[in-house]
Amino acid sequence: MLSTLRKVVDEKDARACLSSVARSGETMRAWAKRHRVDGRSLHTWKRNLSRRMATAASDDEPRLVELVPVSRMSPAARRYVVRVGEASP
Repeated sequence: MLSTLRKVVDEKDARACLSSVARSGETMRAWAKRHRVDGRSLHTWKRNLSRRMATAASDDEPRLVELVPVSRMSPAARRYVVRVGEASP
């Protein structure tokens, strides 16, 4: 007899499952098996949420960006404006 495992359907569901895993003290695999949740789906959500948090944390850090001309203007006619922070022109 094959048992059907449910997929984690969205971010809210993933956060609820991951919170429950943390409270249970079980491994994610054991928790998923006991709750009939697809462990691969839960693991994927955990990884993606971790990446989002890492990306959000790094958004405040200064970084270099490449300036790419959007039109085929001659080099003499090109004008670049670099804005730093939230200052308006």
